[in-house]
Amino acid sequence: MKRILPLLIFMFCTLYSQGKIDLDFIFAHPRIWGTTPEEIRWSPDDSKIAFLWSDSGEKFREIWIAEIPSGKLKKLSKLVKSLTDKERDCKIENLKWFPDGEKLLFTFQGDIYTLTEGNTPVPLAVTKYIESNPKVSPDGKYVSFVRNHNIHLIDVKEGREIQLTHNGSVEKLVGEGYYKSCLDAEKTYQWSNDSKRVAIIQYDFGSNGKNNPSFRIGIKNIEEPDSDSFWLKTPEVCQSFIREIKWSPYDNFLAFETITHDLKKRYIILWNTKSGSLDTLYSEHSKKWISDFGNNLFWIDRGEKLLFGSGKNGYNHLYAIPIESRQIITLTRGKWNVIDYKVDDSGQHIFFTSTKDIPNEHHIYSIVKREIRKISYKDGVYDFYQSHNGKQIAEIYSTPLSPPELFWSKTIPKSKMNKITNSVSSKFNNYSIKEPLFKTAQNKSNGESISYRVWFPEYNLASTKYPIITCVHGAHSSQSNLYKWDVSSILNQWLSEKGFVVIDVDYSSLSSNLIEDTDLDPISLELSEIISAINDVSKNDFVDASRTGIWGWGYGGYLATMAMFKEPDVFNVGVAITSMTNWNKYKTWQQDKIIRLLVKNARIYTAISPQNYCSNLMGNLLFIQGDRSSTVPLLNTSALVKEMITNGKSVDFIFYPWESDCIKLDGSYINLFQKVCEYFE
Repeated sequence: MKRILPLLIFMFCTLYSQGKIDLDFIFAHPRIWGTTPEEIRWSPDDSKIAFLWSDSGEKFREIWIAEIPSGKLKKLSKLVKSLTDKERDCKIENLKWFPDGEKLLFTFQGDIYTLTEGNTPVPLAVTKYIESNPKVSPDGKYVSFVRNHNIHLIDVKEGREIQLTHNGSVEKLVGEGYYKSCLDAEKTYQWSNDSKRVAIIQYDFGSNGKNNPSFRIGIKNIEEPDSDSFWLKTPEVCQSFIREIKWSPYDNFLAFETITHDLKKRYIILWNTKSGSLDTLYSEHSKKWISDFGNNLFWIDRGEKLLFGSGKNGYNHLYAIPIESRQIITLTRGKWNVIDYKVDDSGQHIFFTSTKDIPNEHHIYSIVKREIRKISYKDGVYDFYQSHNGKQIAEIYSTPLSPPELFWSKTIPKSKMNKITNSVSSKFNNYSIKEPLFKTAQNKSNGESISYRVWFPEYNLASTKYPIITCVHGAHSSQSNLYKWDVSSILNQWLSEKGFVVIDVDYSSLSSNLIEDTDLDPISLELSEIISAINDVSKNDFVDASRTGIWGWGYGGYLATMAMFKEPDVFNVGVAITSMTNWNKYKTWQQDKIIRLLVKNARIYTAISPQNYCSNLMGNLLFIQGDRSSTVPLLNTSALVKEMITNGKSVDFIFYPWESDCIKLDGSYINLFQKVCEYFE
């Protein structure tokens, strides 16, 4: 017995020490909780899935394929061994199959390569210039890509290069996305199904400036590369942002979707590529602005209908337009949101993820003869990638206790999920991951219900009062409190184990609250929702609401700053990491819709500008930012800090001179959150 007791004490102490989450677990590579697979691609015959992944939890993802249905894994690329530490921060991108199903295309460090099983990557376009946005023509004969603002082709068999466009420039971009527009690079040009033509979007910054470029659509004949493109003479309604172009199955129509510069009108236009005629299939108007959701267009039912999404009724849903009758068909409805949607190659099978049955989970559904069928069945969040024939589906699936893994299953309800990847380290089970409590509270200012997550310390809840830390997530336009694996959730658990009650609130997005000619103060509404959650969790006897802190990243950092200024009686300590503090200078596509109203409405601008409220600061506020940034967050915060000091307010400021506005190094993350915790303590 004397020998057994010390052994039991040793085993208990070992297990206890292993159970605690630390910052190395959260941020250090190789990740104990693994690396999430990316760029999931079904082969043309649906017998394989290609994807990017690291089986050891490293940052750099190699190319893998999984054979279906066996699930047998093969690593195709082995680039990491030959890379320097700096090169390992780069990544493989634009993974695509050739039509033969034997060869893959990808880009790395601005060059284009092909890869077949058992061989090393073969350079296809390697120059001193950057080659980007590559695509394989449907017949596999050409690879197209963008270089120096123009589209080029390579004849794969002959190795001959052809410059397809010649009028691209710094001000007139062709085949390139732009962060201040709604157009990503993938959608800027599209091959016709017969591989004879390419539809091109060009936007010109020369006339209207970078915030309101003019767009135009053209078609280039591959067989006549030296001829001029045929540019569509668009009507006035099309002089706006173009968000999508899509060839019909027989290439006789080109559908495209536009959103006007005031972001309040939307049109889906049909271009008859034979006659040249234009026809408006659908129009939508909004008093606020058009939702970011729904611009992906798909031809369905043998090209007889066009599928799209809309948030026009307050929820994101799917609709179809018959080309002949033009009578809108509602495919989904209800007080829930469609998250993502896709169609198989035949156009007969529609798949989507949504919050239909469980608000904080994303499940997979199909639409069969206008009937919605639920495919997924396990609690959690799914991202999906359907096979070309619509009979199988690949899923990235996770829960708060299980990190993301890649699975495949058949597209029938409750089909077995076949696991493909095993990302987590054997050390993962040595750590105790806690599932947060999912709660709701009522905002007394408007009666609306809000959701939030909370993490409680594990010890002495009956005898100790704990301070509150409010985490303000940066993705303010999306749902945060989902039932999925989330690094911020693990970080919040770590903070709770330091002796804090930690909450994360799903507050309304700023963009959803702004309307011209309104007296609404959008920031006060967001803060009232956060405070409602604080009041709700404060009903517990062990919570000390008189000691409340708040921190956030990006937009979350901005909101944490505003909380310290506008609600000084509630928040005692704040930390803002790479926050944006001057709305006149910091514009992205997501904020652009807000900026347009700010310029016109001085009252709203006054309400959301930190400079107008910094004199109210009563507690302690810390700004954390990188120094090597070509963007404006650092300059914005520097100006704000100067104004605070002018007003006699104390403020703390930490630089990471080797980082930009996006922190990248593992050591920087670990050091940063050590400082955050120390600041709250």
